[in-house]
This record gives sequence, C-alpha cells and structure tokens, in this order.
Amino acid sequence: MPQDPRHAVREWLLAEHAGQPDAADRAFARAAAVLPRLQPSARFADAVLARLGGSAAAPDPWASWWLRGFIGAALASVGVLVARPAPATQVRVSLMPAAAATWCAISRAMRP
Repeated sequence: MPQDPRHAVREWLLAEHAGQPDAADRAFARAAAVLPRLQPSARFADAVLARLGGSAAAPDPWASWWLRGFIGAALASVGVLVARPAPATQVRVSLMPAAAATWCAISRAMRP
C-alpha cells in the first residue's frame, strides 16, 4: 500500500536529525519510492529556452561561400604548380606569386 509522501519524507528527516544514517538511508529510499514523478510542461521548457535565447549555435565557418572559394583557388593553384611537367619550370615560377597571394588572402580572411 503506497505511503503518504509527506509522512515518508518526515520519517527520513527525523532519522537524519537523530543521527541514524542507516535508518535515514532506508527512509530516504521509501520516500523516493512514494514521491510522484513530475515532468516539466512544454510551456516551462519553452520559457527556459526563451530565457536562454542568446545562446545560439556558433555559425559553421566552412559554410560560407567565399571561404570555400578561397580554399578551392588555393588548392587549384597548388595543383597547377605540382601537375606541371618538369620542362615548364618558367611557368611554375611565374605562378608562385599567385599561389602566395591566394594563401595570404585566405589567412587574412580567416583572421578574426
């Protein structure tokens, strides 16, 4: 037969104040068993989320089109530099400033 929650909590607190730890533990277990299970309402959860409104998720830096464009250009410039045949050393040397400028632009864009 279920016990009155107020009575169970009272027994637990009396055992705690009397300095009987074992009896207090058993009384607490009984009190926890008869206490009703409460669930917050949806309105309460909405109110909590409304108060936390300023804590939005941080934006994904990789989602911006310009950063993907810079990285794509940098990878393309490196690919061109690496994929050129050996006799085209002059072309490779002439593309070095463009590759360096691309990487500098990426580092400037990523600076806060």
